[in-house]
Amino acid sequence: MLAACGGSDDATLLKGVAASGAALAGASVMVIDSDTSTTNPLPVTTLADGSYTVDVTGLKTPLVVLVTATVEGVETKTLAVVPSVTANADNIANVTPLTNAVAALIAPGGDPLALLVPAMLESSATPIKVSNATALVVNTLATNRVIANVLGTTFNPLTTPFKADGSGVDGVLDKLKVEVASSGVSITNLTAPVSGNGAEPVLLTAAQTATPTVVPTLPASTAASDLPSEAEIAALGAKFQACLALPVPSRVTRDPAGTVTAVSATCNFVPANWKSNGRTFAQEVGQFALTKNQWSGATVGKGLIAVALAKDSADDLADPKVFKHPYCSTATCVVVRYPLTSTSKQTAGSDWQIGKVGGVWNFVGNQRPYRAFADPRLNRKIN
Repeated sequence: MLAACGGSDDATLLKGVAASGAALAGASVMVIDSDTSTTNPLPVTTLADGSYTVDVTGLKTPLVVLVTATVEGVETKTLAVVPSVTANADNIANVTPLTNAVAALIAPGGDPLALLVPAMLESSATPIKVSNATALVVNTLATNRVIANVLGTTFNPLTTPFKADGSGVDGVLDKLKVEVASSGVSITNLTAPVSGNGAEPVLLTAAQTATPTVVPTLPASTAASDLPSEAEIAALGAKFQACLALPVPSRVTRDPAGTVTAVSATCNFVPANWKSNGRTFAQEVGQFALTKNQWSGATVGKGLIAVALAKDSADDLADPKVFKHPYCSTATCVVVRYPLTSTSKQTAGSDWQIGKVGGVWNFVGNQRPYRAFADPRLNRKIN
């Protein structure tokens, strides 16, 4: 009877983590091989930490792993190409924006989804092509000293184990924006200090995979000591969530016309001089966020740095015509995006500018005396 029992040692498994910085929990994972005559395994669902396991016994490599998730109400598709596997063993196959970048660099027309066609997968995902594209991405990241120190010299986005806990590899993912387009793969270091035009991305193209040691330089990062830690970002998010746990009448006071006149103590978690777009906290956040019933009881997820703001130069500080932020002109401030999930599973993102007030990170607002914007009045959409 013992001899007749098959164990997990007989199976060829793919195991990994699906993450975009935060874990992609509850996402669908599909594995497709390069042979149309085989039966691909049924999709599985990632766990809360983004981990998954799929039995790929009998499948023909190369394989492609497709993770479909909903992030802030938008469906996202992230791929990883697996050029080879070890039979009857566990094989690590992470799925992240970095593996999606590798897929884009080898895919026809730069479209990772083209690799879902077995014939395209087989011709495009050869071991040497995948290796060169991976090296191009990794070598580009290594031009940033801070990132290189975290990833080490043996990092591979597909096969290096990690946890989506904000540390190590996941901490690097938190601080990168990776976008795929027909022109190539752009990588933005979100912790590079920027002003005016925002963070400048570097561009990787399929042509560059021929010489993967010749890479663009990723902008330098803001010193870690000048950035909020994951715990500090989470602590601020917890204050926001505690406020949303209250019903609207317990969050704000409104006059008969519906105008917010005061914010409750639980929700008034900002400095007294908070200002944004020419409005006070009650006028801006109280009126346009805290009065929304649909966000009562909402969950505030893991906050991620969207941009690190550069300190003003000495010339700017001396120029009376240049706007001076009371917290962000002489110290680094960041914009943090918190994902919100309502009790009805509606999702959205909430952006906050934070800086150090009395040595402690807090919401500070942009402090601008007014808001200027272009308002489109007519859109023509052609289906």
